[in-house]
Parts: sequence; structure tokens; C-alpha cells
Amino acid sequence: GEDVLRFEDDALLSAPAVEQIARGPLAVLDYLHGQSPPVVHRDIKPSNVIVRGDGSPALVDFGGVCFGWREVGEGSTFIATHGYSPPEQYMGQVSTRSDLYAVGATLLHVLSGRRPSSFSFETGRIEVPEALAPTPGIRRLVTTCLSTAPQDRPSSAAAALALLDAPLDGGEMSTASQLLLTESLGDP
Repeated sequence: GEDVLRFEDDALLSAPAVEQIARGPLAVLDYLHGQSPPVVHRDIKPSNVIVRGDGSPALVDFGGVCFGWREVGEGSTFIATHGYSPPEQYMGQVSTRSDLYAVGATLLHVLSGRRPSSFSFETGRIEVPEALAPTPGIRRLVTTCLSTAPQDRPSSAAAALALLDAPLDGGEMSTASQLLLTESLGDP
């Protein structure tokens, strides 16, 4: 397959196409992060999300995975891709939420055709243009995943998926999605 940037030359992607690109890696991360210890990919970027012949996305390149947590000073291999890796990764700290930041950065690139590092960072976080995402759910997913502080990102890949399904106007959503969204946003 080809990486997701094969879409760069296409006209604006449809909402279903972007959602499919988002759901593929998040479903894989939901499985990986649910392992004991959790498996953290650490290098999600457009070239590591390929589109199969049937149009479904797949996450590849597991050469930089980290299993569970490491104590500071234990030593580890530094893996990061400028623009796609979250701030904490540059300090040698990773968690499952680090992968979610990278998914947000990858989706930003797919939506805009621009590397995340080309966006303004004046507020201390990547500023996502309002009109960039084709649906409120996609915008909510990208902006929440790109939160600078890990605790402000979705708590899990499943919670990130729930952001795609959460209505903006108080419309109906499944009970499971409501629970995941509440967990993701840290509602007391």
C-alpha cells in the first residue's frame, strides 16, 4: 500500500475518507495500548500509516515500540519525528497518550497537506485552522489529540474514537460513546 499522503494531491478529502484514516490507527492503538504492559508505537507519522488496496488504513513500522513505562535514568532509545512527536517524547517520556498526539499530527498533515511544524505555535500548541476539518468530530479529535499536555489529550484510543462520534449540539450518541467521551475529557 501507499502512505496516507498519497491523498495530498487530491481535492479536499471527504469526511468519511478522513474518518476512515483516523479510525484505522486508533483501532490498532486501542489494541496495543490495552496490552499488559501497554505497547507504545512512538513513531506514528504519515509514512507509517499506509492505505491498503481496499482503501483501509494500516499502521506499520513497529521498530521503535516501547513496552510499558521506564523509570527516568534507565536509558532508552530516543525515537522522535519532528512535528509528529509530542513535547514529552523529546524529554524521554512516553505514554499511550504520546501516540494519540502523533495521530492528531498525522491527521493534521492529511487534512492540510502541510507538515505540523509549519503551523503557528505561538500559543504553546499547534493552532489548527477552524475551517480545516470537514466535520466537528474530526476537528475535535485533531485539536484534542494535539494538546500540549498529555493529561489534556484523550485518555485512550477508544476515548479518541468517541470524539469522532460525539455530537456538538447535544444530539444522540451511544451510551458507550458517552462514557468514553466523559472519561476522555476528564469530566468530574
